[in-house]
Amino acid sequence: MFCDLLFEWTGYSIFTGRLFRAGAASITAAFLVFLLMPGFIRYLKKQNATSDFDEGKADKSPPILGGALLVFVTVITVLLFTKVNSYVVSTLLILLAYAGVGLLDDLMKI
Repeated sequence: MFCDLLFEWTGYSIFTGRLFRAGAASITAAFLVFLLMPGFIRYLKKQNATSDFDEGKADKSPPILGGALLVFVTVITVLLFTKVNSYVVSTLLILLAYAGVGLLDDLMKI
């Protein structure tokens, strides 16, 4: 856990608090999504992973599979900022199961 490492380096107990971990996780997740999403969308458009709402306007149709990046960022952020226990693991497994269903649905559209 990243916060435990910060506590060991600095000795400040603020890094072990729930409020700090929640805020740092939110900021980190938002930063990663804002940083990675434009490139990911370009990659999906280059791979032609777009929805087929407008057959004639393939360049204007929105890409699908964008939720995959959101799930990836969520899992990375959770692993960085939480104290892993059985509740965290079960919640991540449920998230990954729902994401798997969404991934299958999006792949069937392609």
